Amino acid sequence: MTCLGYAGRATCLLLLGSWWTYRVLRRYFLGQAKDAEDFEGKACQHNYRSTASFGGSRRSWDHVEALLKVLVPLFAMTDEFISGWAEASIHSGVEHAHHGMTYFFFLLSGLADLNPTFLPDLDYVTLILATVMHAFSIFYDLHGRNSLDSEVHMILLYVVLACAVSTALEMSYKNNVLPALCRSYFTVLQGTWYYQVWRLTSHPGEEWEIYSPSQQLVSLLFTWHVAVVLLLLIVCAAFVRRMSDPEPFLLPLNIVQLRKMP
Repeated sequence: MTCLGYAGRATCLLLLGSWWTYRVLRRYFLGQAKDAEDFEGKACQHNYRSTASFGGSRRSWDHVEALLKVLVPLFAMTDEFISGWAEASIHSGVEHAHHGMTYFFFLLSGLADLNPTFLPDLDYVTLILATVMHAFSIFYDLHGRNSLDSEVHMILLYVVLACAVSTALEMSYKNNVLPALCRSYFTVLQGTWYYQVWRLTSHPGEEWEIYSPSQQLVSLLFTWHVAVVLLLLIVCAAFVRRMSDPEPFLLPLNIVQLRKMP
């Protein structure tokens, strides 16, 4: 067992996705408030613009996310290679090396975030590449698993690919908040489903053997994850909007009044 495992990956993805969700929403609503403040009968300027990573509220914290994206994969990658070497098995060594290379691409993404102006959109490209390599690793890790194990990992594969597509759309439409929110949403969904995979594969129980042939219970569980994460995103959006604008319901009225000015 490596240092992260399913539970460790789930925790990292949940924290990262939650952080992205908060920062995207915070930047968007602050941009909307700035548009309303500067509005003088002309078109709004849409101050929101996406970035692959987000700094903290203080200037000295700007690279905290990037540093964590370097240090955590570096630690996990080192542990994978040490575990593969210690088990002294060709099959085990290849498996650990495969997982280690997945962490390596996320490490590259963190390095690109440290200097996002080095090449245009390099931070996005490396993040998309890391996500695609994650999906690639999951796909080839399905070999030899039972039907229940394969089903839960295949669902995880779909979520990871959705995250990659969202990130690519975000890179193309940086002034649109929806792709950025989709990236955050699917990252959080990865985290919650990783916890579910860990629960199903580590402690299957007799009830899973009963439902295993039809896989209906697995699909039902996934729909619950999709719904709960969406509800949490809506609640977070309402909270961040209220925090960013003390009087959010007066904002549309102010804009209407400005439009009526000669």
